[in-house]
Parts: sequence; C-alpha cells; structure tokens
Amino acid sequence: MRKLGFKIGLAAAVMAICTLFAGCSVPDALELKLSLQNASVSPNKGEQFVKVKCAGDWTLRLVSEEGEDITWARLSVGSGSGDKTTIKLFYESNEVEVSRTLSVILSCGTQVADCQMTQRAKGDAPEAELPDAPTELEKAKWLELPAMNNPQLSYYSYSFNMDGKKYRNYTFGWSQKDYTTVWVAYPLWSTYTNKVVERTDKWAYDPILGPTLSPAPFGRYAGNYDRGHLLPSADRLCCYAANVQTFYSTNIVPQDARHNQVIWENLEGKIRTIANNADSTYIVTGVMIKNPIGYTTDSMDDEDGYERPTSELKTLPVPSHFFKAVLRYSKASTLGQWSAAGFYYKHESNAEQQLMSIDQLEELTGIDFFVNLASVVGETQAAKIEASTPNSSLWN
Repeated sequence: MRKLGFKIGLAAAVMAICTLFAGCSVPDALELKLSLQNASVSPNKGEQFVKVKCAGDWTLRLVSEEGEDITWARLSVGSGSGDKTTIKLFYESNEVEVSRTLSVILSCGTQVADCQMTQRAKGDAPEAELPDAPTELEKAKWLELPAMNNPQLSYYSYSFNMDGKKYRNYTFGWSQKDYTTVWVAYPLWSTYTNKVVERTDKWAYDPILGPTLSPAPFGRYAGNYDRGHLLPSADRLCCYAANVQTFYSTNIVPQDARHNQVIWENLEGKIRTIANNADSTYIVTGVMIKNPIGYTTDSMDDEDGYERPTSELKTLPVPSHFFKAVLRYSKASTLGQWSAAGFYYKHESNAEQQLMSIDQLEELTGIDFFVNLASVVGETQAAKIEASTPNSSLWN
C-alpha cells in the first residue's frame, strides 16, 4: 500500500491498493472503483484492460510518479459515463535498464481513485503473475476432477447462473510457460445439453488471466491451425453465459483442421449421445504437449480483425495427442451403473481412435483421473471401474 505522490484534488491523498485483478478503489461508500489486470508487466510492448465502476460521468488520465503526463503509454478511452470494462491501456517497450511506473487516475466530480502499473526494466525476464485459484475449487468433490497436484500447472474454475441457480461449467489445468491448457474437466447431462441458445462465437481472452497471460483467440494461428475447443461449444447451449465461457482462449488449442472438424467433432458428438442416454457423465479433455509436433503463435489477428505486430505474438506448442477420459453413471444400465473409458488420438489428419481403460490412459498422460470417485463407490469399486476394458457396445 502506498500514497499517491502528488495532490489530485482530495483533501487527503487517496490510498491505492494494487493487486492482480483485485484492482484499486476508493472506499465503497464513494461507489467509485478502478482496476487493472496486472500491476506489473514485462518490458515488452503490450496492452491490458482497465475496468471502471462509476455511477456518473468520469475521466481517466495517465501520469508519472512525479504527477506529469507520460508519452510511453495511452488509454483507448479518456472519458465516459457508467461502468466500462473494455478500456485498454497500451504501453510501449521499455528500452532502458530501469523500471518505470505510471498511475491511472479515475475522476468523477470530486471523487478520485487510482491504480499503479510498473513496467519492468529492459532485460528482466517476464514473470507469470498468476491469480490464486478460487477457494471453492479447493473444497470441491466434483466427480469430473482429476488430481490437481502438478506444480507446473495452475487450476481455475468457471461457473454460470441460469434460471436463478448457479452451475459449475468447467475446471482447467493451465501451463503458463506454454500458454496452454493441459486439461479441462466438466460435467455433462441434460441441464447442459438442452439446447436453448445458438453458438455465440464470442471469442475472448480468458478473464481470469487477461491478455498478458492468456493467448489471443480472435483469428488465425500461424500455420493456419484451427481454434480447437477442449470443452465443446455444442456441450454448452443451455444458456448464453455457459456458451460464452467456452470461447475463452484458455479453452482453445491449435488443432489440425481435419482433426478438429471431422475426427474430434465425431468423438464429441458420440460422447454427447452417450451422455444423453445416461443420468450423468463426467469428462476430462486434454492434450499432450511434452513432445509437441511443432510450435505456432497465437492469433495473428486482434479482436477487431487487424493484424497484430510480431512482437506481441505468444509462442504455443502444437499438441502431439488429444485425449478424453469419460465416466458415466446410469441407474438403468444393464452394463453396470458406473462405467468409464479413455480415448486417445494422435494429432494428425487421419488419426485412428484408441479406446482404452482409464488406467491405461493414466499411464499415457501421467494424470490421475476421477480422484473423487472412491468417495462415492469405495476404493475397491473405483479401482475396478478405472481398470475395466470399455465395453465396445457402449463406447464405440
């Protein structure tokens, strides 16, 4: 916590709190809030979102630590009215070996809020300033969850509201150094598959991680790879909010066009059919990136369709394999109430399906799937379900 180093019109200096995503604000009684996605950024040229919460007319200004106007950064919007979440702060590369700090000043009448952003010195290695996982994820006993014990991954979860109720959407394991989600875990039953809305195509940066940490999802990948969903958009047509979240960039990976549009889409449709004939289904979809088939860069286009400078592109591995772990429960099934299957595909245009037990898929991926199943059926039965060879009449 630090005081603004100059007078900005209040009787006393405004105290600002600047933490990732938590943002900065004056006391709640003033109903004026300002937040930045990142309080510290790399030396490279970049951008991030600024969020304003204000009931009336407001202005924004960028100033240096000495209170002077600056030339190395600019705002897309300098004034407005009401809440706004899409303001962008653009900043140039820092070419000197000294960090620099700016303040974003939000003014509404006599009320003022501020946030600070520090750009690290030239040569400083970028740091992944990842937000904490939501607390409810630590307590969750959702059956779709795999073990979340990989120190190289960070874990986050999304939920949505529908008809006055809150539903979990999906959880993902994120590799920051690869700008890639390794797996997405999600439930699938009639609540989710009942089609109410159309595909939204609302491609967006992941709102938890923001544009600095997550890749851009708006257009082409280098090499013309498809933007492949991990949680399919078609699995979340129950409401607008649920479908929008499937277009976050952390739910997208570079995927060969035919693999995505034919092979993988056929599997996704088959899983939906299986889920529609069950009481509940739990799925983990993921990719193998330890030995990628190559590398690409994220979207070469920005959200307005303009080509992004090469210096702003992020490098991503192209997965070598795609997989799904599926756990199904059906009270009326003659094949057993609980059953499970693993699907494993090479990432190539003519890939053949490999159907296997969960135990076999765990050996290939190094992931411990469905760790909460034992709390429902017991350790012995859970081990049996995961070791069983999938019944071809159900899973093929």
